[in-house]
Amino acid sequence: VHSGLGKDTMARVFGVLVVAVCLEMGCLVAAQRPQLSSFSSYFVSLTVGVKPIYGELYVDVEGMKQLQVVQIADVAGANVTDYLLTVMDSSTTCTQYEFDKPFFPCSAAPFACDASALDYWSFLENTTMNGTRMFAGVKVEIWLDAADQLELGVSVEHPNRPVYLSGIGTVLIFITYDGTTPSSSVFDIPKECTEQEARRIKEKHLIDTRIKDPFNILKKKL
Repeated sequence: VHSGLGKDTMARVFGVLVVAVCLEMGCLVAAQRPQLSSFSSYFVSLTVGVKPIYGELYVDVEGMKQLQVVQIADVAGANVTDYLLTVMDSSTTCTQYEFDKPFFPCSAAPFACDASALDYWSFLENTTMNGTRMFAGVKVEIWLDAADQLELGVSVEHPNRPVYLSGIGTVLIFITYDGTTPSSSVFDIPKECTEQEARRIKEKHLIDTRIKDPFNILKKKL
């Protein structure tokens, strides 16, 4: 018996029926992981029993650089600005530059690392979708990394816009978020570090000179 309906017409009818059933009963759609990379953010970090910490975070995933600048109060209540810059020097080593204004000099500490160490979102590949909920008035999708006990909440309306990242006892809230690569100048080694290194080299040269000829400087002054 010929129905009188062509293949294209039958396909359209079937499609309409599927949509109608989904609207009536709901259909499960595989959630897509957020596509996150380099970014800039103004954030607040909340930890149980600790005052909120506000700061800025800059991440260049491809350039393998990260900078965190936070405002904290020391034990005496004085405001301190803490700079923490991490850059990848080679395929196996990174250097972390840190100094606190206005009290502490810059320190540079090399350490063994790989590319994943400076990929802020590397944990995402291990996450699974864990439902939705409201957070600070925003409906978020929850992506859970059970192994590392990390939970990322992204906006349901804007799935590539992270709202918060929580770990053990701490929640980082992304107050602002710009998903473009920060300017390369953001990751320049702070002058406080380069000037300190220049002073160290100069002082070392003076010390070496004195050791070789302890009377050399005295002779020049006479």
